[in-house]
Amino acid sequence: MLKTAFCGCCSLRTGSVVLGVLWLLTDLGQVITYSIDLATMDEEDTDKGERLGFFVGLCISLLHLVGNILLLLGADKGKSQWVKYAVMNHFVSLVMAVISVIALTLFYMRVTVLFAGLIVTAIAGYCWLIIYSFYWQLIEVAMTETHTQLETSSLTKPTEYRKNLVDEDKQSTSNLAY
Repeated sequence: MLKTAFCGCCSLRTGSVVLGVLWLLTDLGQVITYSIDLATMDEEDTDKGERLGFFVGLCISLLHLVGNILLLLGADKGKSQWVKYAVMNHFVSLVMAVISVIALTLFYMRVTVLFAGLIVTAIAGYCWLIIYSFYWQLIEVAMTETHTQLETSSLTKPTEYRKNLVDEDKQSTSNLAY
């Protein structure tokens, strides 16, 4: 787990917000591009497979857009549940990137494709590790707050709770005697 982001120059929260904003802008650009491509496509001139590819790309970009919005909101509000969707979303993207690099390397039989793919995948993996570490940091904070609340709760102190219960019973029986 990382303790800081970008080689120690900022916190995990700040790094997650920076990545969320960059990914949000990228996904907005992809949604706009796919939408324009689908709107300007000639049904007679284009293949159904190409149209389907643009539609799938648009759907994936929209899912990423939702994930990045949840990442930004989760970072702002400190909600690990919201950040979890972005962690899972980007993990699936990372796995798909690895599969794509392997497939492209086998298809083109070029070492340069492999090296370029490995570099991009390594950067994407580090970015995922930042938001994953931030997610676990949020969970640790929530667990600490819950533990503190339980320590100060009267229900976790059985002797005090029992004493209060006995005092209440004595008061209720003395009220019945009148």
